[in-house]
Amino acid sequence: MAIPLFVVMELDDLKISQRHDVASAARTASRHIAEIVEQGSLQDPGGVLDSRTNSHFFIIGQDEHFEELQNTSLSRKMDMLILGSALKAQERFKHLTVVLVTKDVNLRILADARGLKTEDYREDRVHPGEIPTGKHTLPIASLDNLQTLYGTKAEMPPWTEDVVDLTGVAPNEFVQFTAPDGESQLFRMGKASLKPISTRVPKMKFDAKNEGQQMALDLLLDPKVQLVVLMGPSGSGKTLLSLMVALHQLDKAYDKIILSKPVVPMGRDLGYLPGNEEEKMAPWMMSFYDNLDQLLTTDKKENQKKGIQEKNWEQLLHAGQVEIQPMHSIRGRSIPKAFMIFDEVQNTSPHEVRTIVSRAATGTKVVLCGDPSQIDDPFLDALSNGLVHAATVTRTSHIAGAVFLPEGVRSPLADLAASML
Repeated sequence: MAIPLFVVMELDDLKISQRHDVASAARTASRHIAEIVEQGSLQDPGGVLDSRTNSHFFIIGQDEHFEELQNTSLSRKMDMLILGSALKAQERFKHLTVVLVTKDVNLRILADARGLKTEDYREDRVHPGEIPTGKHTLPIASLDNLQTLYGTKAEMPPWTEDVVDLTGVAPNEFVQFTAPDGESQLFRMGKASLKPISTRVPKMKFDAKNEGQQMALDLLLDPKVQLVVLMGPSGSGKTLLSLMVALHQLDKAYDKIILSKPVVPMGRDLGYLPGNEEEKMAPWMMSFYDNLDQLLTTDKKENQKKGIQEKNWEQLLHAGQVEIQPMHSIRGRSIPKAFMIFDEVQNTSPHEVRTIVSRAATGTKVVLCGDPSQIDDPFLDALSNGLVHAATVTRTSHIAGAVFLPEGVRSPLADLAASML
């Protein structure tokens, strides 16, 4: 399989096309080529063997057309000048290894075709094996042993580490002890010991439907855990659970609920929207509104008798107890005693997440929700987005916790779409 040099440049232009399907396909093609480059150099006359397809890939035109490419008026000419500078540095410092560091996938491919070593930026990327799921499964001979270890104490004493290996278990991560007969019990790691997760969950609109939701509720209901990261596929209950707990604790632990999400369109953008800030944000906030409809049901007939035209949750919105916060204008704020929920955080950068979380003043809880596999921002991927970055770098903190919810509960059709479409 021969890839012409100019095709790589064309992909670079197409990745920002106004047509979403074209831009998405171009980015996918670039990623595939980049994966091939990781297996070998496209400069190799024999090409690079792709073990998945048993095909050989190589670039054509890198010598005879490179000068033409440097003289082109394409919008990416600056990239070619940068590449040319790196190649001159390679000629000058022959005793050293010259590495071109760039986030531009296509520029890395072009540099490889010229025999130049390249790397992506590492600081804002996480290793796939470092992303926490929030749960560890450990075998135990019998659950009766746990009762023996506990006695009448609420927490497993530190000396039990001689009996149970807790190596690698971070604060606020969960440990599921499983016996040979299939019986299991779930615990959460405290500062120095394990404690069983609370089975006395306050009466709310919905109960936890699976173990992942049970773990998420345990973190959401704990005021000491000030940062909660919920990851999982669409329909797994991340936003619904967060809103449910926020409403339950409103006027108790928190004065208001703040909702926000990045304004990143899926598909073709509709352009500018009319109206004030609340009206402009309304289409982006529908995921919150749909969940609020389920949590705060409105009796239309009863409201009509009272002369109330608003839904129950709209009354909270207009009373200032629920606040819509555009993400682009959050910088500079200091927000105390609020329950802040940010959805679709996989479409934010690590820098943006840092800005978001640093707005929290005393008494504020921040919840970050998202699905790392559903990224619409062309400059982010599953390992460089703010969601997985926050979950990974805060893993050792006693005031933060992350949970991956693997199961969808919205509907069988939603599960089918998430897993197969």
